[in-house]
Amino acid sequence: MNIFGNIRNIMTVALIGVSMSVSAQKFEFFDPDSDRSQTKGSVLRLRTNLLHDVVLCPNIGLEVQLGNGLAWQLDYGEAWWNSFETNKFYSVIYFQAEFRKYFGKWSYVGPYRGHHVGMYIQMGAFDLENGGKGYISPEFDNNVGFGLSYGYSFRLNNRLSLDCTLGAGYASSIYEGYRPVGKRYVSTGWRKKTWIGPTKLEASLVWNISKKNKNRR
Repeated sequence: MNIFGNIRNIMTVALIGVSMSVSAQKFEFFDPDSDRSQTKGSVLRLRTNLLHDVVLCPNIGLEVQLGNGLAWQLDYGEAWWNSFETNKFYSVIYFQAEFRKYFGKWSYVGPYRGHHVGMYIQMGAFDLENGGKGYISPEFDNNVGFGLSYGYSFRLNNRLSLDCTLGAGYASSIYEGYRPVGKRYVSTGWRKKTWIGPTKLEASLVWNISKKNKNRR
């Protein structure tokens, strides 16, 4: 039995949950000059994982802070560096959803920062080749995972933060091997790999969207 048979439905539910949370909240940004005033409503932040950017996989994420230290996070990344002439392919696309809880004094005021833990799910597709053997898995349902995360968010200035996160859990991938023969690609068979261990590494630059939505010192 494939326990990830409905992973796409899970991602859909996560997206709906974020949408409902956003629509149900009034976006009121706290007064940065007030003393420890609790944030009312949701806070929106954009983010990008710098570790993925470095390996030429541009990505963008949205974090919705819901109050009481709770937040939803959705991430999307895609690389499309392909060359049929040299048989080199670096195509990756992924989605990730995480529900997290922040702790400490900064989990109730302004944009959250400090310690946080979370639960996440992942899915993606890829086509990888470096002029010889290649591996392809175009179906999202064949590349899924889930896990638990811990991290810490650092204040950089009034608008920017650095969020460092490590996650571990279970991941599974079903993919087809191939090799180029002339102008054709010959399959070398399907394989399945599973992994229990680290499945998430993040060092994200986080931007507070609203000018009123400042990181307090």
